[in-house]
Amino acid sequence: AGVGIFQTTDAGASWTNMGYTHGLPEVLLHDIVAVPGTRYLNVGTYGRGMWRLYLPPGGVDLASVSLSPNPVLGGAATTGYVRLDKVAPAGGITVNLSGDSRLSFPASVTISEGYIYASFTVSTTKTSSDFNATVSATQASITKTAVLTVESLRLQDIQMKPTTVVGGTTAQLQIDLTGNAPTGGMKVTLSSSLSSVKVPSSVTVPAGSSSALVSVTTAALGSDTTATITAKQGSNTQTALL
Repeated sequence: AGVGIFQTTDAGASWTNMGYTHGLPEVLLHDIVAVPGTRYLNVGTYGRGMWRLYLPPGGVDLASVSLSPNPVLGGAATTGYVRLDKVAPAGGITVNLSGDSRLSFPASVTISEGYIYASFTVSTTKTSSDFNATVSATQASITKTAVLTVESLRLQDIQMKPTTVVGGTTAQLQIDLTGNAPTGGMKVTLSSSLSSVKVPSSVTVPAGSSSALVSVTTAALGSDTTATITAKQGSNTQTALL
């Protein structure tokens, strides 16, 4: 136990009673607890009372962790960034990293002296369904978290080229995926709402490619009409008008 809370700003060469400037009476103190991440110092006094002091920031703290790009396709990599609220001091600041086991990244990253941020690589794995994964950064008692959305490869869009043709001529249908097709390609089924507008029953986007083109044939008609072309891949459906 003791009277007052003292602080030093010169490595212990001199001390001042910081309680006076924060309204703490000169009473006998039994316990002092710093609450991590809050900047509050809790003090237990002899009179069974509690006193709380706010400690203004004086050091360097972790400000944020972020990921870009976000979302990413499963199997691709993204970049993580840890940022401080001030530039790192001599010797730098080491930030510990943790998070979802489906991601791969280093255990820590060091922000060099004079810099305010550092980057690191986050690798993902291919997935059959979208998922969210967390990456947490910790420095001293402060932890910041970012959420990465990892997406599965799927049908993204289809486009008619051109969107208007004369009956009896041919158009092109472009099928686009969210990324490159895997080994063996990716099959997309096709259908048309009109018997006069014909598409193949399916098309396979080649391995390593993110798109494919197919021919759409039309028959001569007596009046203008519109056909709906539908493409399906798993639970994903896209349509285009011709």
